[in-house]
Amino acid sequence: MYRFALKLLVILALPIIISSCQTASLSLEKAKQVTTTFEGETFKRPPKTIRDITAILDQQGVEISPKIIQLRRQASLVLPDIKDNYELAIFYLRRSRARQDLGILKKATADALLAYKYYMKDPNDNSFHGRHHFQLPRFAALAELRKGNLKRYIEIGKKAADHLKASFSQHRELMNAYLASGDFENAKKAREDSVYYAQKVINAKRAPASSRAFARVNLTLLDVTMLESEGRWKDAEPLRKELIVEAKELFRLAEDGNSQSSFPPLMGPSAERDRNKNNLIEASEIRGGPLHANFKTIDCDKSGALDMNEIRGFFRKTGCPRKESPGSYQLGKFSPILVGLFKLRLAENLVRQGRTVEAESIVRETLLSTLKRSGKTSLDTVLAVNTLAGVMSSQGRDEEALQLGKAALKILSDIEAPSDSKIVGTTKFKIARNLSRLGKWKEASDLFHTVSKEMVENRMAYLELERKSSDLPLTLIKTGAAEGALKLLRPQYEVNKKRL
Repeated sequence: MYRFALKLLVILALPIIISSCQTASLSLEKAKQVTTTFEGETFKRPPKTIRDITAILDQQGVEISPKIIQLRRQASLVLPDIKDNYELAIFYLRRSRARQDLGILKKATADALLAYKYYMKDPNDNSFHGRHHFQLPRFAALAELRKGNLKRYIEIGKKAADHLKASFSQHRELMNAYLASGDFENAKKAREDSVYYAQKVINAKRAPASSRAFARVNLTLLDVTMLESEGRWKDAEPLRKELIVEAKELFRLAEDGNSQSSFPPLMGPSAERDRNKNNLIEASEIRGGPLHANFKTIDCDKSGALDMNEIRGFFRKTGCPRKESPGSYQLGKFSPILVGLFKLRLAENLVRQGRTVEAESIVRETLLSTLKRSGKTSLDTVLAVNTLAGVMSSQGRDEEALQLGKAALKILSDIEAPSDSKIVGTTKFKIARNLSRLGKWKEASDLFHTVSKEMVENRMAYLELERKSSDLPLTLIKTGAAEGALKLLRPQYEVNKKRL
């Protein structure tokens, strides 16, 4: 009976095992023959061990980064006594973003849905800016997706795309929603709408340079997402490299002050008056007209200069703008992590093509630059370390992958990340996977069980990890829990059978 069950399990497991083996693993001997170029530079083969990386991680002291401290403060804020729908929506959005960054997904989900609830009470309130019209529906939609409500995820995306102030970002998110549901026809229509709005911004002579740059990034993201959704990794590779270049340009513009401001750049006639290009209109830059006549009234913060929000509030008769506190979660601020994130995505693309040594080189470079920028105790560093561990595993170097996984878990422990958070659970799950591949079945089984118990608050995130893993069912078989493996494999087998 046991042999029969084992044979059945192997048959059921084939679709998962085959799909997990699509990436070709190179031996170190074959890897030595690999040559390529990246960003115009000759490819440099990475070291044969990870001792250089682990040495740097060991040398760096434990000092909680200011970003982590700010996220914790924002995530633990208590709702003040406010009744205004705009203020309620923004409060819950900021707290949701902070909690999501920290991996506290259940609470982040609840906050995102509350933020959307208050936003929908008056979505045409002029206090909401372009980023609010994008972020409030987007994070509510993702919250519904985490809860498994795919239909609701699409509904929110459609409503956001239909808004009068919707731009290319809302249509891109709707495309992603359709792709998640397997509706390629509607995904292509949403893509066309996003392309239309992005081109409109790019061709607008008065559009700020930062807005045009974001539109270009959007166009490239659209193509990359569609290509990779079709498994066309090689075709997507040059676009992945292009995204890195475009993200660097965005960061350059941010450094120039065009994107880092808490306020949108000057637009229209106001931009033409801004002779010193500081996104502010000084009194000396105005000659007559309503701005000159009402300068002191429009200058809400009495700074001696007008920003775009103050000007917009005057002409729309909405009064002085509501400004973000410097200590709050900055919803409109561009982060340099985008460059590193795009590099990690390029590495994952190369792994899909079986070019794991090139991927390793890129991830190493990204990890070192992240350590230099953010230090050891940051979530950005954890992401890079985990990505490098994944690349090591794809090369069959599971001992080194295990070592890196434990290093990432140590960083998360140092910054006191919640044990039930997604990032801690994901890191532990990957460690268990490496233990399984090293034949340490009992250790792997125990850790898989621990992750399942700890991620009760983030159950959907755990189930996604479980669904994609072929190592967990194999570990259950090896530790005598064949029935548990069968329970995991049967639903996935039915899905794969329908696809085939």
